[in-house]
Amino acid sequence: MHYGTIPGVTKPVARLIQGTVMIGSNNLDYSFGLLDDILALGGTTFDAAHVYGNGDNERTFGRWLAARGVREQVV
Repeated sequence: MHYGTIPGVTKPVARLIQGTVMIGSNNLDYSFGLLDDILALGGTTFDAAHVYGNGDNERTFGRWLAARGVREQVV
């Protein structure tokens, strides 16, 4: 994984940004598995937006962060 920097951000910022449009609460095993795999491969940077699934992806992403305790590892 290649990393960059953002002024004011102390964490490594993966240059590959993983979108979250495909995750959701309708299949938590798939969603959490995908996010786990990205993190294991060195991914630290994720894109989320309320328009992806009417906010369901953001809620699912938040659930994953809390369940895995990885909030401090991601940007």
